Amino acid sequence: MSQEQSLILEEFVDLSGAMQVVFQKRAEGFWPDFSFSQPSFFFARCASSLELHVSGESTPHSLDAYNFASISAGATSRILGISAISDGVFFSPSEQLIQKTNKTYSINFDTTARMGAPTTMLPRTNWLNEIMHRYIYERVIAKQKSNAATEFLEVEILKEIHFRFKEQHIRNKSRFDLDSFALDSRSPLLRKAMAFMDENLFRDIGIEDLVRTLKVSESTLLREFREHLGQSPNAYLIARRLDESMLLLRSQRYSVSQISDIVGYENVSAFSAAFKKKFGLTPVQVITKDRSDSTPKPIAPPKKAP
Repeated sequence: MSQEQSLILEEFVDLSGAMQVVFQKRAEGFWPDFSFSQPSFFFARCASSLELHVSGESTPHSLDAYNFASISAGATSRILGISAISDGVFFSPSEQLIQKTNKTYSINFDTTARMGAPTTMLPRTNWLNEIMHRYIYERVIAKQKSNAATEFLEVEILKEIHFRFKEQHIRNKSRFDLDSFALDSRSPLLRKAMAFMDENLFRDIGIEDLVRTLKVSESTLLREFREHLGQSPNAYLIARRLDESMLLLRSQRYSVSQISDIVGYENVSAFSAAFKKKFGLTPVQVITKDRSDSTPKPIAPPKKAP
């Protein structure tokens, strides 16, 4: 697994506490290798399409919104992003968290006893999918690790994984359904279109690609975007690419010209103009502001008592 690593868009790594967490959001291509001393579990997020390559196994595993992977302790894992943008998360529980879960639910959480190979692919349920996303919000976005919410979600995640091992052939109605899992009022067609655009965010795609993939007329597709989002598919795609460019800028890993090329602009001037129109700042101003905010401020000397 020596392939060049893919472009990183966002990451969060915390290998301390009850649950080790490695969150990555990358462009198409290979992620770095990961290995955990305890069993680990990998979840693809959003509309990501990925492959999981595990040491000791000759065949990769396909990952998407409907399944997750359980990986033996000590096995080396590498993710290959198939979609233009892919993100996902590794969870690896501590022995203390495993024992806490066992005690709370009177179960025997032991993945190694049920795995004949380093990797087991298991279906996701609506509840497991929901608590996984909530936990990522607490750890990655809110930066919370030891509050009541994270402690509850950690135990719930392990409990659900335990029962996925016990009931690997789940009835279809219990499985996570991406189309019927309606988090808002957007239509299934619109959500499929948005998912396709996210999967191909950095590729040269147009409305004809959407029409062909979704098997609808161009007029139907335009009407869906106008009615629900108030913009055309192309305008939505441009806005999404600019959102990703903001993340790339704030990562401080790439130059403005590199990011301009990544998100599909022919020149830096056009990119800067579109970026300023959306965010009110130029890319250079964002970089300068972020660097200024991260610079330690000098501590003023104490004032003398009168």
